[in-house]
Amino acid sequence: MINDSDPRRWVMAIIVYLGAVILAVIWNAIGPMMLTITNELEISFAKAGLLSGIVALVLGIFAFVSGTVSGALGIKNTTCLGITFMSVGCMISGYTADYNIVLLGRVIFSVGAGLFFPMLGAVIMQWFEGNELLILNSINFSGTAVGGVARCAANLWRNLRCGRPPCSLMHERPAVKLINWNG
Repeated sequence: MINDSDPRRWVMAIIVYLGAVILAVIWNAIGPMMLTITNELEISFAKAGLLSGIVALVLGIFAFVSGTVSGALGIKNTTCLGITFMSVGCMISGYTADYNIVLLGRVIFSVGAGLFFPMLGAVIMQWFEGNELLILNSINFSGTAVGGVARCAANLWRNLRCGRPPCSLMHERPAVKLINWNG
């Protein structure tokens, strides 16, 4: 039975929501840094694109596995394991200049994201019921969108502060050229 007076349930709701926001920020953060990454690691855009694409691939695979893992370890332990893998993956890829190690870090991050993301709803279901459950699940799944917006806002602020054009304008130019291309 769920105890409505337990304040820990709101702490869990906030932690899970912030985890979803941070997941999206880290997952999407590589996009605006693509040019810097290709220059610093001296790699092609295809290899740099793999750093972004590998996250969705591995996350999708491990999202299926997370149900089995949570059955063996429990929801709380699976969530903690996912957050740990995401943190370790970020530290590995953030503190190296070798492409293969950066890629390994992104894969480790993705494994953690695959374990963590499906647990968002499961954690909330343990602490809430009825209308609160519906509302909090909706709020939690909006965390990934909020994280993407936060990443874009941070990148915009950084570019404006440094006197560079906003990132979105740099990505729109090739798209506009492609649309206006007459063959």
